Amino acid sequence: MKSRLLYRTIISLLLVSTLTCNLLMMAFLHRFFYGDLKVEEPATLHRLASSLGTWGNLAYADYRDVVVSTDAFESLSANLIERGIAAYSDGSPHWTNVSWTSGSFSEVIGRIELRAGRFLRLEDDDAGANKVAVVNVTLWESLGRGTEFQNGVQLFLKGQAFEVVGVVENAFPNLDSMEDVQIWAPLKQNPMAWQYEVEDYQEYQILARLDPERKAVAELQLDAALADIEERLGFSYTADVLSETEFRIKRRPNMHRLFVALFVVTGFLFVLGTVNQVLMLVTRSVAISADLKVMSALGARAKHVLLRFFKDFAITVAISLLGVAACSLAVVQLYNGFWGASYGQIPLERLVAPVPLFLLCGMVAFLVVLHTGFPFMTYWFRGESLLSRDRAGGSRFSMKNGLSLLGVVSQVALVTICILGCGAFLKSISDEGSVTSGPNEDRMLHVDIALSGMQMSGFEDVHRRLGQIEGGLQELGGIESVSASSTLPLNSGGWTRALVEGRPLESEPEWISFCFVVPGYFKTMGLEMLEGRDFLPEDASKYPPVNYIINRSYAEREFPGEQALGRRIAPWGGTGYGEVIAIVEDQPESVSGRVAPNIYVPAYQDRLFLHVLLEDEALVAGYSELVVDKIKQVDPDVIVVEVATIDSIWEEALASPRLGFMILLSLSLIGLVLSLCGVFGYQSYIVILREREFAVRHALGLEAKKLFRIETGRGLLITFVGFVAGVIGFFAGERVFRANLFDISLPMMTAALLTLGLFFAFAVVLIFATTPTLRPKLATLMRE
Repeated sequence: MKSRLLYRTIISLLLVSTLTCNLLMMAFLHRFFYGDLKVEEPATLHRLASSLGTWGNLAYADYRDVVVSTDAFESLSANLIERGIAAYSDGSPHWTNVSWTSGSFSEVIGRIELRAGRFLRLEDDDAGANKVAVVNVTLWESLGRGTEFQNGVQLFLKGQAFEVVGVVENAFPNLDSMEDVQIWAPLKQNPMAWQYEVEDYQEYQILARLDPERKAVAELQLDAALADIEERLGFSYTADVLSETEFRIKRRPNMHRLFVALFVVTGFLFVLGTVNQVLMLVTRSVAISADLKVMSALGARAKHVLLRFFKDFAITVAISLLGVAACSLAVVQLYNGFWGASYGQIPLERLVAPVPLFLLCGMVAFLVVLHTGFPFMTYWFRGESLLSRDRAGGSRFSMKNGLSLLGVVSQVALVTICILGCGAFLKSISDEGSVTSGPNEDRMLHVDIALSGMQMSGFEDVHRRLGQIEGGLQELGGIESVSASSTLPLNSGGWTRALVEGRPLESEPEWISFCFVVPGYFKTMGLEMLEGRDFLPEDASKYPPVNYIINRSYAEREFPGEQALGRRIAPWGGTGYGEVIAIVEDQPESVSGRVAPNIYVPAYQDRLFLHVLLEDEALVAGYSELVVDKIKQVDPDVIVVEVATIDSIWEEALASPRLGFMILLSLSLIGLVLSLCGVFGYQSYIVILREREFAVRHALGLEAKKLFRIETGRGLLITFVGFVAGVIGFFAGERVFRANLFDISLPMMTAALLTLGLFFAFAVVLIFATTPTLRPKLATLMRE
């Protein structure tokens, strides 16, 4: 490769691709898991997490036990977060997320970013105190009160009036797990007091301040404080004190593992790019030696050599960094546009945060040393011998060529692993897409609604309003049935533990899934009733419930070989024993097709999913707006959050795997291009070194076409070795990957087809790189 422009172009592409990928992945990891907190003394902020709660966090009862019985914690705060709560002001509903907060929250957070008024105080967290709330700027402005704060503004939450006493900034409290909270209210003023007494269902977040050096002491005291749970419930629980980074990882474990895996891939890409750049340097070693000969003849010293090649590479680096900046900005904007709403925006300033910037500078420094050090070391070790003729350096059996050969095999193996990983990932996503939620899934609309109102809705009121909505929808025609539940298909309603009456408790009950439903749910969803009867309206109007329905998996696990009907069970650790009145067929609770033991609980709730079964699949596309308009016409107080179909459910469920696949595919394709460039450079280098040999062999009668086939075959043999190493490496690591990330697998036939496609791509590159052998340069031989 004698063209200096082509050489610099390839080096620039290598720099831009590898540096951009590593900068972006570090920015992503820094944003979601390792970023600095904007709270006071972030090193002392911790989370208390246990096996209780939806997010694995302590419940309020245990929070009180910890407060009373520990002194290692400087301060503690409990937050019960409820999402999708209707808040009323002047009769107008606002869809909000509420954090019911203990009075010590401001002490734990420290700096309160107030826009106006005050924040919650310790004395506010009392059931007998005046009901107060704090809202963020966005909600305050949506109340129509202008930008100036006014005292006396009231919000109605769950039928109770709360006075707004302060306005906080939208970013408050700068914690990812609370970034979408619009209302902050005292925990003990929650009108539904039972919520903060339940051990396992609510989303509690317990924040703590403590000296990191006393973390071990705090964990011991926490274990002792939780010992009373075993006495009260008969269950034992573990608890941990986590830093904010550890909590983020615990909260999004799959996402963290995905980004770490992708970061490792970007590390492979950097190694791949470095190997290719070494190959490029070796390829240009003839031209570099020529430059050094001239400089040596002119009496240049070592510092002149360093300065000459440093300036030459500095121009390439400057152009490449501009490309890195442009590509990084484009990718971040693309991510924010397509996935930012679902996973969180990435501010552009994250790209110049200290950690990503330090990584980028370190990589650039390493590459500068590589590109200036190679010619300098050549000059330093060879010295005056540069002025003498050296043909041994062109031997294809030299150590230099051996290292190049190893680099080619390694990069082909790495890119093979990445491409096969993409194939396995894609197969995993397509397998999940084949799961069926029920026989009626293609004819259903799922409407997320809240039966809101200034006053709280009781069971009878919810029953009446649902009946009116169903009657109104039937007037549209084309609707077969309407029902409701607390969750969407292919989702779990929640997790709990259940006791069986009369059965001694020998060990902790296992976690089971549960779902709140109304009568008629199973008929609408198309779930077969194996035994027993459906719920009646009176079943759903009592709390605690007196009747339950279980699925086949729960019956087989808890009552193998026994009659399940008539047995009495109690979810939520023994609260409210009820009779099993029916067994229904299993229903997948996730896109992976997993089926879990499940209890269906009858309840008329004011927040639910309305399941509308249409008579024909063709009606799904055009009935969404008609259904929403009809619901609002029948009941103007209803808040319609969104309308989902089975396609939109799949779209949301597979969004994270698809994002991971798109990133992995992009990185793998970049790696493929880098590897193709490396193989092209290596093959071109060999052809250039052996120009004289080819001319001699051609002069002795060897046909150019035969010479071309020999050299192409040699290159294909080298890449074949790389493919074999890559396939072996992929299947060797597949089991580890499946155990720690996604349940992926790749059939041998698919792996063979992908490898064959890669082999074809490399064969095309090798053919182009070897074409000079078809035109032996006899003039070279004649000159000698």
